[in-house]
Amino acid sequence: MSFKENLKAELSYQDMLVKELAVKTGISRRTLDNYLRENPASPTAENAVKIALTP
Repeated sequence: MSFKENLKAELSYQDMLVKELAVKTGISRRTLDNYLRENPASPTAENAVKIALTP
């Protein structure tokens, strides 16, 4: 699975909106939207860790 697919699946599993994840991680909603778009950007290692550690 790609990062985009994993992120979408986790958001769905957690029943969380992108804006909620943005608040919890401190990552801008625009950046998170870029990870979820058709041709997604790759997250920095720092952002990937922030997302992974979000409860």
